[in-house]
Amino acid sequence: MDRIPSVDLKDFISEDPKRKQKFINDIGKAYEDIGFVALKGHFFR
Repeated sequence: MDRIPSVDLKDFISEDPKRKQKFINDIGKAYEDIGFVALKGHFFR
């Protein structure tokens, strides 16, 4: 793997079911493949 997979939390909290499903699919694949992800779009500082 050449890069750390990243997911955007804004997709999960979106009202769009397709964006939510993509987030779920992407984070699941990342955890299966490498075991972690970079999370963007969060509200933590």
